[in-house]
Amino acid sequence: MLDIILPVFGVMLVGFLARFFNVLGENANPVINDYIYYISMPFLIFSKIYSVRLGIEHLMLVLANAIPILISISIVVSLWKLKILHQELAALLVITSFFGNIIYLGFPLIELRFGSEALATASIISFVYNVFLFGIGIALVSFFSRRKPAGEGKISSNTLILSCILGALFSFSGISLPDALIKAISAIGSTTAPLALFSIGAFLYGKSLSSPPSKLFLVCFFKMLVFPVIFIAVSSIFGLSGELFEISFLEALMPVAVTNFVIAQKFKLDSKLVADSIIISTLFFVLVLAGFDFMLGLLI
Repeated sequence: MLDIILPVFGVMLVGFLARFFNVLGENANPVINDYIYYISMPFLIFSKIYSVRLGIEHLMLVLANAIPILISISIVVSLWKLKILHQELAALLVITSFFGNIIYLGFPLIELRFGSEALATASIISFVYNVFLFGIGIALVSFFSRRKPAGEGKISSNTLILSCILGALFSFSGISLPDALIKAISAIGSTTAPLALFSIGAFLYGKSLSSPPSKLFLVCFFKMLVFPVIFIAVSSIFGLSGELFEISFLEALMPVAVTNFVIAQKFKLDSKLVADSIIISTLFFVLVLAGFDFMLGLLI
């Protein structure tokens, strides 16, 4: 796994150093993230799903990844109803408990470990996570926080979800697009992985921890332990195995996503707590990744 860890965190280090030496200004990260989120990622997702023939095994893949998310959200809501969780913290945990860095960090790792063909599976998984984030997740955050920024939470305007739907439609229909167009789309999509890792490194520069340790522990505990355990239990019921299980499990292990920070800011929640949880869970993920093969040996 070392041959995967070193390149991934090496690119992140370059992003960090670019900010450290002021090669990039403070406003560079949002621009890079907008390009990744609205252009390169949708192109990548479309091209990968377009290239695969969807079958019954993909339905099992969707269910095995969707049900753990529903369970995770249900646990948070139940803890809030029992008055164990404060409303503001419940609003954060609704999304941070399941939504990890599945694309910015997940896609590069999956490509390095399983090859570029595995990104088709990763794209389907990302579709599931994004539907729940921008559907149920945003709706519950809005309910808990009593705030609803204009335009937030609309699945119909989310480019990641639309690219999944379009890719699936072309895959099912068998309609072929011109090779030149597919090559252009793939070329743009291929910029996602290195830029995403570079962006994470740049984001981590200058960040310091100041959130209450108990809250920080709770957010990381839910994402890095509770959710993966739920996924393991559900995937065993559905009989998910082989590469489909390994890719799904790796995505379930992902640290807290930067997207959660953006959502927390827009809903005026504790964005500092989310930023701190991104830092801690990402650093902890180095150890998780180092032991990934050992964990697979115990599970498979």
